[in-house]
Amino acid sequence: MNKVTPFLMFNDQLEAAIKFYTATFPDSEVLNVARTGADGPISSAEFVVGGQRFMGYNGGSYFNFSEGVSLYVDCADQAEVDDYWDKLVKAGATPTACGWIKDPFGLSWQIVPRRFTELIRDANPNKVKAVMDAMMTMVKLDVAALEDGRAVWSRLTARPWRQLALRRVDGEADGTLGLVDVDAVRHLRLARLHEHAHQRRIFELADDARSDPPLFEPLIDLPS
Repeated sequence: MNKVTPFLMFNDQLEAAIKFYTATFPDSEVLNVARTGADGPISSAEFVVGGQRFMGYNGGSYFNFSEGVSLYVDCADQAEVDDYWDKLVKAGATPTACGWIKDPFGLSWQIVPRRFTELIRDANPNKVKAVMDAMMTMVKLDVAALEDGRAVWSRLTARPWRQLALRRVDGEADGTLGLVDVDAVRHLRLARLHEHAHQRRIFELADDARSDPPLFEPLIDLPS
């Protein structure tokens, strides 16, 4: 027996839960059970799901699961994500968000493609943020869409975009970083200057960032 084993308190659905879990995930088995009476329902059990040992007990309605504890499933690829997700949904599970799904017994699962964990370990925090932003829009995680989220940063920094980090120095904002499409900003600047000729310094960006005094101060000017 493991030194530390998760102990799950079900209402009265332990037997049904064990049957579903061991049928759905490989490397699963029932090790032993205790019944109420010779032919009564299972009251407690020790079982393995996906190689992880658990103990379970029918504790009655006093106990309820919450998202504070969930089971994380490491999926090799999108096909495995789809397979487990579909099996859970078919069994009556309720999808929530960001790869989370609550099974019919109230226990929450995270069905996560391995590629997601690789993407969020990128050394570039902007790429990680793009992946996380994409993930936050999903219910079931989609590897292709997560990859697209990561690629957003690369697409934005490719031509005809130019990467320029700016800091507002006029006291209205501080430390604001972002991507600037220089051509688009210039068009906007021209339009605004046409309407407000007396405010010619409002959009001094990129090559024109050296107004006196400057509204924007370049922090990082990365190669095109």
